[in-house]
Amino acid sequence: AGVGLLLVIMTLTWLKETFPPARRHPLALKPYLSHALRLMSCPVFMGNTGLICLSSASFYVFLTEFPFVLDRLGLPESDMGPLIIPQTLVFMLGGALSAWMARYWGKPRALFYVTSVAIAGSLLLCANVMLRPLTSIWQILVPYAITAFSNGAIYPLAFSLIFEAHDDKAGTAAGWVAFYLALM
Repeated sequence: AGVGLLLVIMTLTWLKETFPPARRHPLALKPYLSHALRLMSCPVFMGNTGLICLSSASFYVFLTEFPFVLDRLGLPESDMGPLIIPQTLVFMLGGALSAWMARYWGKPRALFYVTSVAIAGSLLLCANVMLRPLTSIWQILVPYAITAFSNGAIYPLAFSLIFEAHDDKAGTAAGWVAFYLALM
């Protein structure tokens, strides 16, 4: 908090305003809080923000637990890097295909489908780990690849729906999504 306060003070002290006086807007807390409350009461915003946060959480849980899984299988932790690369590529493929899915099914339906696939991948991952003895890294990588693909598609679809619903204050909406992600 101290570093943040120091950065704010430095910014206010040394950076000069670049907007011409006609385009400047004084900091008004009331309109900002009004819009923030409107965002918090909007099911589209809160639902899609929840999906984005859950997608991020599944990735962080995977990254956090992956070294323990490697140790349990007797693999060195140095194998983690090469095993993460395919997951990253699948995530990027999901993001790239999200535009096609949005055109083909429409954004809400595409988001429903990829969320369903993410849930199925997560359940398959849990079943592989809890119901069977862990004997191969593929028991983890294949189900998580399904989840990673879905997560890659969830991000652009959910953000797009948020920004369409709040196009007048897309920056504020993005800031609040980032705030919720930071809380996670």
